[in-house]
Amino acid sequence: MERVRIGTRGSLLAMTQTNMVVELLQRHWPQLEVEIHQIKTSGDILYNQNLALVGGKGLFLKEIEEALLADQVDIAVHSMKDVPVDVHPDLEFSCCLEREDPRDIFISRNGAKLEDMPAGSVIGTCSTRRRAQLLRINSELQVVPLRGNVNTRLGKLQAGGMDGIVLALAGLKRLGLQEVINNAQIMGLDQMTPAVTQGIITIEHRRNDAGMAAFLAPLNHGPSMLRAQAERAYMEIVQGNCTTPAAGHAEFMPKESGSSATLMRFYAMYAGDKTSGEYKYVLHSGEGGAIEAARALGRQAGRMVLNA
Repeated sequence: MERVRIGTRGSLLAMTQTNMVVELLQRHWPQLEVEIHQIKTSGDILYNQNLALVGGKGLFLKEIEEALLADQVDIAVHSMKDVPVDVHPDLEFSCCLEREDPRDIFISRNGAKLEDMPAGSVIGTCSTRRRAQLLRINSELQVVPLRGNVNTRLGKLQAGGMDGIVLALAGLKRLGLQEVINNAQIMGLDQMTPAVTQGIITIEHRRNDAGMAAFLAPLNHGPSMLRAQAERAYMEIVQGNCTTPAAGHAEFMPKESGSSATLMRFYAMYAGDKTSGEYKYVLHSGEGGAIEAARALGRQAGRMVLNA
């Protein structure tokens, strides 16, 4: 392949992630010509509205996927956590880059930790998943909607009106905002279970585009793909979307001495009343190295949550 056209959103984080993909592509194919097409999505246009009321996270993909289907671009770069469980039948994701740190991070104006925030503190997030877990940690917090890109959210925090916000650590790392990270609280998996596939960059392409999956194969990070498969299978079972207070996180465990089995552990969270309470399970799969076994583990976690 001599040329590839990439569709992406135009935000600083989206472009940073797209440039990561370009660097990897040109590392494998130094003569490759790359065109980047910045596409404004409905999610970008409706930046001041509640996503749950206007169509969900899929709005960050809609126009990019339309460009793919119309053969205006060859591939699209997404944050995988923005990708709905139901994928267009003519499109597929056959490639995941190596996962960045998937944890959430709490940033307060005065550097205080979440558990030390006084009653009535105003915390910004639009995520029902984060809202449920925030209120589990401190039921006296006031959680308010907050949208916008990373720098917009940080700016709103500093402008006042909020005492703290919760963001994905992966985005801050990719943007090089180490000073922000150093003065914030990284949330443990037992405190704030991440959104499914948080920290994973994925590449989407047309299913019938001959050779594209093979072209992208050198970029695929197998362990990250398996974790994504397990987490998306979990969301399929709980029928999760951007309004669902659910979280799921899969990770590989060190092999036991003398064992050749690959073990995967899964954290699952579901807050039935959307404000507090959760269920967590730690499951082990001796066949975690296979995609179907990884998906089976995610489905098992989903069924346990629903049964509870």
